[in-house]
Amino acid sequence: MFRDDLIFILDVDGILSPNFFYNKKGKYLKEFGNCDWDALRELMQFIKIIFITADRKGYNIVKKRIVDEMKWELFIVPHKPKERWQWMREKYKDKKIIFMGDGIYDYYSLDRSHYSITVPEALDHVKECINYVTKRSAGRKAVAEACMHLMKVFNFDWESQYET
Repeated sequence: MFRDDLIFILDVDGILSPNFFYNKKGKYLKEFGNCDWDALRELMQFIKIIFITADRKGYNIVKKRIVDEMKWELFIVPHKPKERWQWMREKYKDKKIIFMGDGIYDYYSLDRSHYSITVPEALDHVKECINYVTKRSAGRKAVAEACMHLMKVFNFDWESQYET
């Protein structure tokens, strides 16, 4: 059953793409892990999923993967912690926000979310306000683990559709 009262918001940088690559012209490549996409597809049967980034310079790289290839929504959000949370609350005022982030400024939104997830590499002040810290690292199936965790916590029975 789809829960339209929930939304899963993922901060792309550091969660889905842990590494950025530069040449003398600037940022030209971001690394994305595998398996995350399959788990996100399973979870999207139950809740809305969107992606955010504050990285304007790397936006076209992320857009290529998330919007053009995967057909999901991606938004550029404010960099500052309180402004980012305000953007989320205004855009999704009728939803309970589940947020996955790891950045130095993500703590503010993570602390105020209905449910919050981060990765082991997050700074201590970020991990202090989290409901769940993945065992896997960013870009190394952490998002897949988070999706499976959410399906269990919110009782989403995704496996029944595959039973014979």
